[in-house]
Amino acid sequence: MNDICQRAHDFDLPVALGGPLARCRNYYPRSTISMSASWRDNELLARLARDCSRPAEQVVFKTAVVIAMSEFPIPL
Repeated sequence: MNDICQRAHDFDLPVALGGPLARCRNYYPRSTISMSASWRDNELLARLARDCSRPAEQVVFKTAVVIAMSEFPIPL
């Protein structure tokens, strides 16, 4: 994963971590954006729409309210 981050940074591109990897962001210090839940996707897309350059330091989207698994729709 760190190799992938470095390859993206060679082109000055941001790298977003999500899902379980976001919880381990300290293991991937080269990642530039970390989000802890997929329902934060709109925030990520809005940030990239404003500015898709690589940020100077890691941006973290944290979830204040955790939704219970019973509240999620059943997958197809």
